[in-house]
Amino acid sequence: MEAYVNNQQDKKSIDPSLTAVLEDAIKFVLHKEGINNYEIGVTLVDDDYILKLNSQYRGKDVPTDVLSFPLSGENGDTFVVGDVVISVDTAERQAFEYGHSFEREMVYLLVHGIYHILGYNHDNDKNKEIMRQKEEEIMNKYNLSR
Repeated sequence: MEAYVNNQQDKKSIDPSLTAVLEDAIKFVLHKEGINNYEIGVTLVDDDYILKLNSQYRGKDVPTDVLSFPLSGENGDTFVVGDVVISVDTAERQAFEYGHSFEREMVYLLVHGIYHILGYNHDNDKNKEIMRQKEEEIMNKYNLSR
């Protein structure tokens, strides 16, 4: 099991306890989905960086909160999940707007990004309900529900 959490931004200090929760949430989500031997990368960036990625890969010239890049392949007996990129700037803004903690927003964005990599989506009401139910189950484990 390999989970890499890489902080590439310097606007907000990321507490090691948050990094530990993010790493644990990765393990919990993937184990719950039946993936026990994996490799996944999580990169924490600022709005400027995620805007460039969003423009390049999605054709949207605005910052976003999270982007998911599935790799979904095998490397020996390891499942290479992919990469999740989270904008710390946007997470901080959204936490304030939604009236909950920065930690809750960061964990939610991570979980949301992982479920996208695993093929879940919110493109219609049925799929949205399935994805939200899975996300909330994870958030409840960490006492970070809405």
